[in-house]
Amino acid sequence: ASIFHFLRTNPTALNSIPRFVLFAVTGLAVFGELFWFIKIAGQKRFLSWGGLYGILLILSAGFITYLLYFNA
Repeated sequence: ASIFHFLRTNPTALNSIPRFVLFAVTGLAVFGELFWFIKIAGQKRFLSWGGLYGILLILSAGFITYLLYFNA
């Protein structure tokens, strides 16, 4: 939710050092989540319900991010 919130924020208001901290922390969190998803679901070869559910969540979050970022 925080990712979608600051995508809709005024871009000129984010031109500061806290903006870079926000992007860095958010980027680390997103890539960390993806890393652990691939590591854990990959052990089961993505054949469990959790793997399917995770892939659907990742794709839907990517689609929503695309809509918010490019159609603002």
